[in-house]
Amino acid sequence: MKLPMCRLSFRQYLLSLCLLLTLMTKSVITFASSGMLQLTPEEQAWLDHHNTIEVGIMEAWPPMDYVNEFGVPQGIGVEVINLLNKQLGNRLVITPGPWKETYTAVKERRMAALMDITPKESRKPFFNFTPPYITVPHNIFTRKEYADYEKLSDLA
Repeated sequence: MKLPMCRLSFRQYLLSLCLLLTLMTKSVITFASSGMLQLTPEEQAWLDHHNTIEVGIMEAWPPMDYVNEFGVPQGIGVEVINLLNKQLGNRLVITPGPWKETYTAVKERRMAALMDITPKESRKPFFNFTPPYITVPHNIFTRKEYADYEKLSDLA
């Protein structure tokens, strides 16, 4: 099945993506800061036994998560963590790192949580997925004179 192609200039795409991320971020922040976090008795009991909860983020995936030039974690996911942290008594500790390292640390239960992981069947035995706070479209950009690429394997 051939996917429909949408020809946007890079500038048009970038502006559209920025607008989409801004709208989505405002929705997430409004929800997270509204104080609507409801915990089950089991969740509260688990929290009572965990004073700190290490949350891994990617160190270089802006605007989602990254470490700025001063070594401070930044990004949309970091803002979500910070808002949740206000409701959880500052238990969440952000730990930036390379994707493979943070992924492996959570998979091996050396770290409690990981931001911005895509749910996949192969990951379900190792991770408990929450509903996504944002969905990020993945796109392939090429010069106009190159063939259309519809999937990642086309780049091989």
